Amino acid sequence: AVTLGPTRQTEVELIPTNEPNFGYTYHSPDGNRLGRGAGALPGSTPVDVPLRGSPEWIAAVQDGDTSVWAAVLEDGEVQAFVFEEGGVREIDITPGRLPPGMPPLLKVQGGKAEMVYAGGENASPLSHPAVLDPSGELLGYIDINGDVVIQEHGEEMDRLEVNALPDARLIVDEGGNILALSDPTRRYEHGVLGDDFEAASLTVIETKSEARVVLRIPVDEPAIFEGIDPIWVDMNADGVREIILTRSDANQGAQLVVSDNMGREIAAGPAIGQGYRWRNQLGAAPFDDSEGWDLVDVLTPHLTGVVEFYKLDGGKLEIKAQVSGYTSHVIGTRNLDMGLMGDFDGDQNIEALLPNQARTELGAIERSESGASVDWNLHVGGAVSSNLAAVTTPDGKIILGVGRQDGHLRIWLP
Repeated sequence: AVTLGPTRQTEVELIPTNEPNFGYTYHSPDGNRLGRGAGALPGSTPVDVPLRGSPEWIAAVQDGDTSVWAAVLEDGEVQAFVFEEGGVREIDITPGRLPPGMPPLLKVQGGKAEMVYAGGENASPLSHPAVLDPSGELLGYIDINGDVVIQEHGEEMDRLEVNALPDARLIVDEGGNILALSDPTRRYEHGVLGDDFEAASLTVIETKSEARVVLRIPVDEPAIFEGIDPIWVDMNADGVREIILTRSDANQGAQLVVSDNMGREIAAGPAIGQGYRWRNQLGAAPFDDSEGWDLVDVLTPHLTGVVEFYKLDGGKLEIKAQVSGYTSHVIGTRNLDMGLMGDFDGDQNIEALLPNQARTELGAIERSESGASVDWNLHVGGAVSSNLAAVTTPDGKIILGVGRQDGHLRIWLP
């Protein structure tokens, strides 16, 4: 019997006290790329930090009055920096190198920065651990054989036969429950996300009382789940999380699907209508004053790049607004985190921040009752090569950062 009950979404302190802080490439442990606080980005002057190579990933953590930023270069070298009132300075970080291609999970505690790494040589080099408790001592990671391993204080506690994708991101709620894309298959070889394997199922894992698989949600053939992480967020403002996935097949292409925690489909958006065309799900946020949150994705980010805003209404998931000319992914990479949502200009409205097709500017797209439009743009100073990252200061201000192809980290400070 399935005992994993409805997962309730709760507000979490931005900066927990006496506990480590963690920085994810996808911003939140639940996979929702929504920043908290308010920014003043259109009028801010960016700071460019030279790196020793082109950054593939960045991660950031607010640590008291300072922010700590880490850049992972193409060869796996890690550089870390502290931004403080006196300027920016490079700091030591351990380990100083990750397996090339591995996404980072940044941990900062007491001014010390480290990359969270678990499992040693047996851990998948294409993913990173999931943090399962506030102390950061209880971790879950994907083994090279597809098992999900629970580790506490560096010791293996449990091992679950999940058959997880080697590049899956383990998405976690506040109760330590895990979502993992699983059962790799080649029945739909689109191959735009780094390899020819996609997920034939989603696995739900409980870790609080004991580590166990409580649910496996399959997708009917010939479809697959095309992505590396679901989004686990309360879309309809009822206090209970929904699971958001991208479902694809060779006939219809990609469509967004919203399910409850038991895997029962609530609604599905329109399919593209043509195979080998993809949607990149970004997240959900309260973009307008209407009931419920908007779900945002980018339709065909490698082609026309249409930013779509959906509304969940009962059993329907309908597109309510669109803006063309933006992207959220470079074909063939595992970086699905090039977009972010938040109030980046301090006007009390949420914007979706995404690179243009050339990746030289970030466009702030606002939603209104009449549709959606680009409110302002930020010049990157080159081409975006990493995910977007943001932190929130103790007084609620957003700091934004991005890695550039020319070997720089650009930060917009308050």
